[in-house]
Amino acid sequence: MAHMDSHPRTVNERKLAHLRAIDDETVDLAQDSFARWKLAYQALPGIALDEVNTETTFADRPIAAPLIISCMTGGAGEPFVTINRRLAEAAEILRIPFGLGSMKVLLNREDARASFALREVAPSVPFIANLGLVSFNYGVSLDHVR
Repeated sequence: MAHMDSHPRTVNERKLAHLRAIDDETVDLAQDSFARWKLAYQALPGIALDEVNTETTFADRPIAAPLIISCMTGGAGEPFVTINRRLAEAAEILRIPFGLGSMKVLLNREDARASFALREVAPSVPFIANLGLVSFNYGVSLDHVR
């Protein structure tokens, strides 16, 4: 394992804080980053929904639509395992790619492996690994990535 952080538990604690923010009443959940953007409605008359095909390929695998459940979370402990398993199961049911959370914690904590070991519940959809390029400045090598 590469040790990118001198305090590997700090990485996991930060990730747990992200999960706790969901239940934190002081966090403004109504704040919408996209509030200033408005999409113009443009109807597509003459097109029947059953004539629309959203299927495509991604990473040489068939997917149901050009959508992705993107890089949500990863860490050591039951909350991360449960969240990632449920999201991976949803991706499999919907037949869309799944982005694993930051791999940084996995490089620091062997006990985080369970939150990333998801092929059992999502055997057919493409997975995307999330590892910031800055990690290579802290001892991560191509072998770690593999």
